[in-house]
Amino acid sequence: MPSNRTEYLDHLVGVERQIEEIESLLSLRLNTVCIVGIWGTGGIGKTTLASAVYHKISYQFEDSYFITNVRDCGKPNWFQRNKFSTEILCHKKLLFVLDDVSTHTEIDFLIGSYDSLNLGSRIIIISRDRHVLYNCRANYIYKVNGLFDEEARKLFSLCAFKRNHPTEDYMELSYMLVRHAKGIPLVLKVLGVSLYGKRRREWESALSQLRRGLNRDIYDVLKISYDGLDDEEKKIFLDIVCFFVGEHKDYVEIFLNSKGFSTTGINVLMDKSLISLSNNKIVVHDLIQELGWDIAHQEYFNRVAGKPSFWWHHKDIGFVLGKNVRVRILIIFI
Repeated sequence: MPSNRTEYLDHLVGVERQIEEIESLLSLRLNTVCIVGIWGTGGIGKTTLASAVYHKISYQFEDSYFITNVRDCGKPNWFQRNKFSTEILCHKKLLFVLDDVSTHTEIDFLIGSYDSLNLGSRIIIISRDRHVLYNCRANYIYKVNGLFDEEARKLFSLCAFKRNHPTEDYMELSYMLVRHAKGIPLVLKVLGVSLYGKRRREWESALSQLRRGLNRDIYDVLKISYDGLDDEEKKIFLDIVCFFVGEHKDYVEIFLNSKGFSTTGINVLMDKSLISLSNNKIVVHDLIQELGWDIAHQEYFNRVAGKPSFWWHHKDIGFVLGKNVRVRILIIFI
């Protein structure tokens, strides 16, 4: 059993320190029920990390379950629920890992009351939305951040070269690509796999493309969190990524109030890992900001008779003014 657990971790990069941190939160030596939430943006490696923890600690429980894509189960899984209920009624020490949870009702349906769990049981809940983890009454919430630089370079090299380090002639190109990935495992894997065995010219083209915008596979994963917003929250997100990155939260709230938006939208975006705060100023990951810019350009251009609802990019402004069309200006940011 120990060797199998070690073999599972062999091909993973940058998870050892995070596994230790989650194990510490789980407090496995205590004879209590503990719920730990794993939270972060799409592609950051939440499921990979939870799976690594599961493989490492599952032998300590009488039974263990890893349920993937809880939100996509569709119809209630009565078979799974009845199986869990039987295990719980047998007073077993259980481990549950529930992936991609979108609402606390999914947990309520599958497991029921936490009070019915036997002492020593543990639940790990994975979600993009921090608020969901609060509603699930997680004892602790662990935020998954990007890989450190050395870890990111190693993961990229394993995918692009099948070795821990780039070849000498691709060293500089590799490091430039890794810098653009910002430590997000999904981005590093997509880039590395797509460039494996390719010629230098194709590497240079990939770097040029990455500088212009997001790879489609990366875009689709990051956009999942955006698609989960309601219409007002989407507008708030686009306003923030286009105009307010680096601005003080209080200033942004004044602006949102002036447009009739609820300032709670900022908290929703934070809960979904789309924005964060540093010294009470708005921070947005570079790739998330690129996503927002691309969405704003696509969704707002040609919205009203060929004219966007707002412009922030100089090319769009130049295009509209060059058409000599009449526009009604509501707000100008200088």
